[in-house]
This record gives sequence, C-alpha cells and structure tokens, in this order.
Amino acid sequence: MRPLDPRLLRYAGATRGLLAGAAGVGLAGTAATIGYAVVLAGLVAHVVRGGSAATMTGGVVALLVIVVARAAIAWYAEYFPRRTAVRMTSQIRRALLTRVTTEDRAAMVDRSPARLINLATTGVAGLETYAARYLPQLVLATMVPLGIVVYLGFQDVESAIVIAVTIPLIPMFMALVGWHTQKTAHRQYRLLDVLAHRFTDVVTGLTTLKAFGRSRAQAELIRRTDAEHKSATMKTLRIAFLSALVLELLATLSVALVAVSIGLRLVSGSLDLHTGLTVLLVAPEAYLALRAVGTHFHASVDGLTAAEAIFAILDQPVCHSGHAAVPSRWTTITLRDIAVQYAGARAPVRLPDFTCRAGDTTLLAGPSGVGKSTALNLIAGVLQSTSGEVLIDATPLDLLERAAWSAQTGYVAQSPYIPAGTVADNIRMLSSGSAERVDHALYVAGLAEFVMQLPRGADTMLREGAPEWSQGQRQRLAIARAVAARPQLLLLDEATSALDHRTEYLVLQRIRQEFAGRTIVIAGHRDATRDVADQVIDLGAVARV
Repeated sequence: MRPLDPRLLRYAGATRGLLAGAAGVGLAGTAATIGYAVVLAGLVAHVVRGGSAATMTGGVVALLVIVVARAAIAWYAEYFPRRTAVRMTSQIRRALLTRVTTEDRAAMVDRSPARLINLATTGVAGLETYAARYLPQLVLATMVPLGIVVYLGFQDVESAIVIAVTIPLIPMFMALVGWHTQKTAHRQYRLLDVLAHRFTDVVTGLTTLKAFGRSRAQAELIRRTDAEHKSATMKTLRIAFLSALVLELLATLSVALVAVSIGLRLVSGSLDLHTGLTVLLVAPEAYLALRAVGTHFHASVDGLTAAEAIFAILDQPVCHSGHAAVPSRWTTITLRDIAVQYAGARAPVRLPDFTCRAGDTTLLAGPSGVGKSTALNLIAGVLQSTSGEVLIDATPLDLLERAAWSAQTGYVAQSPYIPAGTVADNIRMLSSGSAERVDHALYVAGLAEFVMQLPRGADTMLREGAPEWSQGQRQRLAIARAVAARPQLLLLDEATSALDHRTEYLVLQRIRQEFAGRTIVIAGHRDATRDVADQVIDLGAVARV
C-alpha cells in the first residue's frame, strides 16, 4: 500500500493537477508561515524592548495582510483538493466500469457482481477521502518541513539540526503503524465483501428462501456478518486514535527540545529575542504537516485498499481489437486448436476443431461442461482463447475490427438480462425499430399473443429482470430483441431451454425462416434443436449430419 501509486496518474489524469495544486499551496503556505512568524516575532520583540506603538504600524499592517493571505491559502487548500478529488474519482470509476463492460467473458465469469458494486460505490467513495485529504497533505508534509529547515539553517543552525534529526522519526513511526493498519484494513474490506456477497445473494434468492422458510436464518447470518464488520471498524479506529497519540507525543517532545535549547541560549545571551521567537513560532509548523498526514492516513486507508483491488482489475490484459475490415461475405467460421484457461480452474477447456458454414444452422451438442458456451463466446469475440484461433474464412478473428464484428453478431444467453422499461424498449435495445418491427420480432419469438393480452401491449412496463414473467417468456423476449437487431450471425446459448418442446420447435422454426441465408449457431442438446439443425457438432466426439 504505497502512499502514491503511479497507476493513479495513468488512470486518473486529474491526479497530476491535484499534485501540482498541492505543490503550489505548499510553497505559498511555507512562505506565509515563515513571513507570519518573522513579522509577529518582530512586533513582540519590539514591545519587549520598549518600542513605541507608532513605529509598529507598518508591522501590524503587514501582519494583517499575511493573516488574510494564510486564510485564503487555507481556504484554497480545502476547496481545490475536494473539487479535483471528485474529478479524479469520477475518472477512476469510469475506467473501472469501462473495463468490466468491455473485458472478455472469461474475466466476467470470475467477477463477483457484489464486489464490483462495492468497489464502484463504497470503494471509490473512500478513494475520494484519500484524494481530497491525504494526498495533498502528503505533498505539504514533504515541502513545508523542508522549507522550514532550510530557512532555520540560515537563522539558527542548532534548532535546524534538532528539527532535521527529529522529523524523520515521525514518518518512521507512521510506517510502523501503517503496516499494522494495512492488515486490519484488508481484513475489514474482506468482511465488507462478504457482507455485500451475502446481502446480494439473499436479495436475489429471497423468493426461494421465503418458499422454504429460510429467510429468517439468512437474516441472522447477515446480522452476524454485519456485527463482525462493525467490530473490525472499531479496531481500525482504535489503532487510528493510538497512533495519533504517539505522533502527537513525539511532535510535542521534539518542539520541547527546540524550546529548551532556545530558552537556555536566550538566558546566556547567545541568541537574540527576535530570532528565538521566530524559531519558536515556526518549529511547530514543521511537525504539524506530518501529524496531519498521520491523521488523514487512517481516514483514507479504506480508499487505498479499494484502489489496490480496482487497479488489480484495470491492470489485467484486455482483449484488443484488430484493425482489419470484416468481410461483407464470409463462408466459414473455424475453431482450431482451441484451449481456454479460466481462473481457478485446474485444467483448460479444450475444444475439438470444427467449422460452421455460413447460411447454415449449426448445433453444438454435448454434455454440460464440454465447452458449448465457451465456443459461442469465442465466436462472438467476447472471449480470448489461451491458445488456438478462431478463423473467419482464413482471417483470425483477433485481427478483425471488434466493434464491426459485434455489430453483425446477435447473442442470446440462457439467462438473459432484462432491464427495467417497456416491452418495446427492451426489444429496441439493440436497434431502433418501428412498431411493426417490434410486432414482427414478438411473432418470431412466439410472444405476440401473450403481449397482446397485456394491459398496454408492447408499452407495458417491466421491472428489472422481469420477475413477473416466467423464465421461458424472458428467453423469448431476448430472442425478439436479437431478431429485431437483424444480425448476420445469431448465437443461441441454451436460449430455449425453459420452453416446452412444442413451443421450442415453433420458435426455432420461425427463427430459421427469419434468418434464411444467414448463419445460426445453437448450443443445446434437446431434440427440437437437433430437428432444425443443418449440421450437428458433438463437442465430445465431432460428428457431422
């Protein structure tokens, strides 16, 4: 857990502006602090020596000007980092969301939705505290003490040496405390992940839990996990308070050493009053900046922990798009020597070599786990193989422009996502079509009669996930969405598995008629899918019909 991760500069350009602004504030703040100490010490020394009030006018005016300047610098030091931190966290959140929505499907399989939600919300929000508080203070803690030590080196070498020797002790203790805090923060974040996972799972399966009378038991489990998270949070706060006490004690003792040295030399007459007062006023400011870093560190440790998890996602290799134009007419799709290694799996998924002919309906058959969905994801271009290649005629799919290939590919999953909106909006999600196209897509999917019986027809509102519809109706809605988009290549991944045999056969026949002359690849193992296929490829033992 580094104080400043270089990856912040890569993924959030606003970080550079934040660092530059903090450096400017540091220089101005150091100059104002030294000027304030010099002027105030001069006024006090003038009064002690019995100087007249009339001769102090210039000094008082200068002091007021410096006080106003310090107030303005303090205001800007609060306003600028907060404003920039919002931009910075927005860029990080956008990079995270862009990454997870464009990565290949193998990575998506290993992603936990609850963890992603936690990172994009609570995690990034914690990073805002780091950006607005800790990071600017880290820059100030570097510049202010250095500037003060350099200035005191010209005024009082002995005090400068004392400060230069004692200041490094504070970062050293901060590092020791930070190592312990890091372990606690990681444990706390893991507990927060567990809590998010359990809550998401319970909400998703609440209907099933209710049906089997297990909802109360799950509520108790969430309550217990929440108590563990609260306990971990209190331990982190306890460490923060104790470390703050240690840093305050160390800084106080260091300033005391400087004060005792100045007092003894003032008594002996080896140091003049003006210089001694200036040093006494400036010395605490050198330690204040470092103490503030320790305070803000604990407030931002959750954000730093979340940042590590976010950067782990952002740093993973992406499935890059080629630049070659997609052929307007291609004749074959060939998978050759394919192996896909999923994270956490002991062995890669290996596929036999096979070819799908353009214009045909091809069925990929075989038992569960043999790699049917993997093959469809490879053909769709949303999955990167570990070895082997997908060929469009003789051109590797990796060399083709990814967006152009996706534009002519339709993909329907076994459990499709249904966003909140009207039935018509869901069908038009991939294309802008007329009411007639929507009605035709519903007919092809075998949903026209059902939708006509709804109170508002295709304008009926659906909740997210369409829980009021059956799984088979949701599958047919996704099929209608793909039909309305009119892709050149249609991929159906167990897309009719929830339909009865008669309805499944009817829908598949209509799809074949609708996509006559275009290519359909189906993953399935039911009789209806075999009845409509031009060729059947058994991924366990390749056979052609």
